[in-house]
Amino acid sequence: MVRVGCRIECLVGTLSGNVSVTGLPYSSANITAGNVTTTPFFFENLATNSINVFGTVSSNSATISLRALTAAAATSGAFTQAYIRSSNPKTLIYFTATYRAA
Repeated sequence: MVRVGCRIECLVGTLSGNVSVTGLPYSSANITAGNVTTTPFFFENLATNSINVFGTVSSNSATISLRALTAAAATSGAFTQAYIRSSNPKTLIYFTATYRAA
């Protein structure tokens, strides 16, 4: 098992597309039961209202893909640059993830 922690403090600049954390120390195992989810998350100062922000580590991957949930009983969507503020205060996201290495 691999445990990683991440602290993101940012303002949107030239960022585009979906937000992810790359360069995990090991690729994840090929798990047929699905993705590993990061938890717990702390987030504040988002540019778009969200009730939850989380990440997933797909099988055979060294990347955490961030996702957001904007309403109860809704389906989560990709966390994009639209969630990150363009001026102070900075968007803050903190989390830990534990996953099985390949």
